Amino acid sequence: MAAGKGRAYRPGRRKIAIVRPVLPEVQYRRLIAQGKPIPQGAQIIQKPPSSKSTRQLRIRFGEDGSVELPHYSGEEGRRKKVTMLHVQNVPDAIRLVHHQIASVKSRVEQAGRILEEVSRLHYDLLNRWKGFNDRQRRAFTKYFFGLTEELAKNPMLLSDESKIHAIERFGKAQELLNEGKTNAAAAVMGGIESNMLNWTRKMKMQLPRLERRRAAVIDKKFEKDTRIFGSVDAMIRIFNQLRGEVGLPERLRIAKELRSISRRLYSIRWKPISQSGIIVARAAELAEKGNLAKAREYVKDANKKTILAASGVSSIYPEKLRELGRSTDEKFKKKVLENQISLFHDMMEVWWNPKNSEKSALIVETVEELGSMAKSLGRSESAILEKSAGELRKNNLEGFMQAMEGALTTLSPNPAKNSNLKN
Repeated sequence: MAAGKGRAYRPGRRKIAIVRPVLPEVQYRRLIAQGKPIPQGAQIIQKPPSSKSTRQLRIRFGEDGSVELPHYSGEEGRRKKVTMLHVQNVPDAIRLVHHQIASVKSRVEQAGRILEEVSRLHYDLLNRWKGFNDRQRRAFTKYFFGLTEELAKNPMLLSDESKIHAIERFGKAQELLNEGKTNAAAAVMGGIESNMLNWTRKMKMQLPRLERRRAAVIDKKFEKDTRIFGSVDAMIRIFNQLRGEVGLPERLRIAKELRSISRRLYSIRWKPISQSGIIVARAAELAEKGNLAKAREYVKDANKKTILAASGVSSIYPEKLRELGRSTDEKFKKKVLENQISLFHDMMEVWWNPKNSEKSALIVETVEELGSMAKSLGRSESAILEKSAGELRKNNLEGFMQAMEGALTTLSPNPAKNSNLKN
């Protein structure tokens, strides 16, 4: 926009064309390994990172259900310092990485916006400054300084060397503008653009690896969920087979299957589920000896303990919720309901994807089933859950979260929590 007499400054549409060196990732890694500098403002063509196991990614799963994730810090090209972030459970780990990815994307967007503005200001300083009056020059300087404030508004993000240098150069450029040294200020702006490109590159380099980390944790959770709910279905089937008279060959077959379930539960390496494995192993002994009534009690107890533990970290599919709704153990159903409400409140931001219509429909159906369970218990949350499902059908995630906040306030003092992050 041309500078009119007396008008406050606005950046023009034209900007300095920035030459951005492009390096294949192999070449970038070679320069890093050789200790050579990366070209100023270079952008890297990244290949999709190869899949790695959670062990290779240094992700640790504790038997108490906790997860440890590595956090790397340090300058580009130097050996990174590794600290472990400790989270309470797998949903927390997924949510943490999800927020890390969202944070990096937000910073990349912020850097891109500031870079665009600096490039326009740079052009205006070189090509329009002479036509500005005093008021417009003061407005230009103020506008420029506003970008510095935006860049520095989150102190938590100042640890990167490129960003620190950019902020220092913003200050230097402003000093030069105040002194009337426009050519020198323009040269410093070019340095700011290089710093911003370097900072953007470093952030973008993080994204594929964070995505890989999230995928690895989700895959591990899917593997555990498959074992857990497969064991639950098997226990229900065997519980029904232990009715009435059962001959010795059948008892031996049932005992063998129960021991297989016990080993499967143990293999999950999660203490609450391992306890269910102990109970199932005892049920196998009782079935083998012919004490079927007692074996049934043990299977039923193990099944409940398994479902209760899983309900705090995994969404229970609608068919299973309908089965649980027929249970006469109201204390058990109440705890499952509270765990699921807390989990859905904490995780919906991660789960909800309206582009995946099949998954979205399943989530809505699950929330509706939770409402039916609440209604059968005479709980006030039934109306809230019905409203929450309605908000999701309208793809109103914010409305869902607000409704679920209401449901959380009605829960007992200590429902299962999924939001404790510990360093």
